[in-house]
Amino acid sequence: MDSNPVKEKLKRGEPSIGTWSTTGDPAAIEVMSHQTGLDWINIDFEHNPIDVSTAVNCLRAAQDTNTPLFARIPWNDKVWIKRVLDIGFMGIVVPDVKSPEEAEAAVQAAKYRPRGFRGIGSSRGQLIYGPDYYAKANDMTLVVVMIE
Repeated sequence: MDSNPVKEKLKRGEPSIGTWSTTGDPAAIEVMSHQTGLDWINIDFEHNPIDVSTAVNCLRAAQDTNTPLFARIPWNDKVWIKRVLDIGFMGIVVPDVKSPEEAEAAVQAAKYRPRGFRGIGSSRGQLIYGPDYYAKANDMTLVVVMIE
């Protein structure tokens, strides 16, 4: 994927239909991403016992589709943000945001310089999205904050 199809739809003012997954079962993600026509699937790390290793297998299950996977992380934490984006999620949902400053901190953690402070290292994102991943990652990455 060279762009985030969900972001493209939203920019055009079109609705985007997806689902939340409370399971880390790659077989379920594979079926949902290949056979349902959903625009996106969000994997919920906040309320479910899903770890990063399991999530990588979910990403692999959806890899050859046009259905991006997003991750609702447990809390607004730059380490969580970096980890899920580095393994290949195209966006994050950040819960329990209380202020504009917290929202901005989440965006900065998800974006590379000059927009943010996300560090560059060996990442699965570069492997699956191509050698120019770092140049296009800021545009591809969707950040959603939940004001709670």
